[in-house]
Amino acid sequence: MRPSGRLGTGLLVVGLLAPAAAVAFVMSSGQVLHRVARHRAELELSSLVVRGSFTFTGAYAAAAAAALKVPNTGELTSFGTLTYKMPGRCRVELESRGGLPATAVNVNGNVKTSGPALEPLKAFAADVCPLLAQPSSEELVSFLRARDVETAPITLGRANGVVSYVIGGRPKDAGVPSFYVEKERFAPLRLLTRQGEAMQEIRMLDYSSPLLGEWHPRVVEIRRGDDLLRFVADQVESNAKLPENLF
Repeated sequence: MRPSGRLGTGLLVVGLLAPAAAVAFVMSSGQVLHRVARHRAELELSSLVVRGSFTFTGAYAAAAAAALKVPNTGELTSFGTLTYKMPGRCRVELESRGGLPATAVNVNGNVKTSGPALEPLKAFAADVCPLLAQPSSEELVSFLRARDVETAPITLGRANGVVSYVIGGRPKDAGVPSFYVEKERFAPLRLLTRQGEAMQEIRMLDYSSPLLGEWHPRVVEIRRGDDLLRFVADQVESNAKLPENLF
């Protein structure tokens, strides 16, 4: 038996509205940040040591070459280590060829450097580490607000080709600070902030590698204009006992 015209029209309207409602549903920014924090906590990491290589290009390469006392060829690659102690502590270390390593340490938001001073390492400690060192949702809100990311607006977009929640500026709003979170796994993917007159873009790529899984992105990039720092992981150690003097 076919539905009557009126009933058929009603069913058609409902059928059209239901997909639209499903598409339109977006969690609140508070819910998303809570899920980010919960997901990091559920990984059950007390510490994480990630070894790999740092590659510097542009002005970052010139600064790194001067700091490490090597010729500047426009691109410089050196071994480095990221050491996390949960919650809230992180050490970024770049090996030096024959000298002191360049380090940047973040302890609950306080960043200190030692050895050759390198701005991109400091940016890594200040702007990447807090997202991965098991923050609480309240700490994430404070972190984003300190970087002028409005924490109430939220929409959907894409980062690295992945559907994401976008907190702060909308994807079409050029030059507006924003934070991208993977919609399915609630992993941090992208952070756009102002640094003086320039925009800094941080991308966290590949949470599916056999090496790291969801513990840590296999690749992290920090870009300001033509200047790029790229970290690629190749070794990892989890839940090791770490000496306190590292931080």
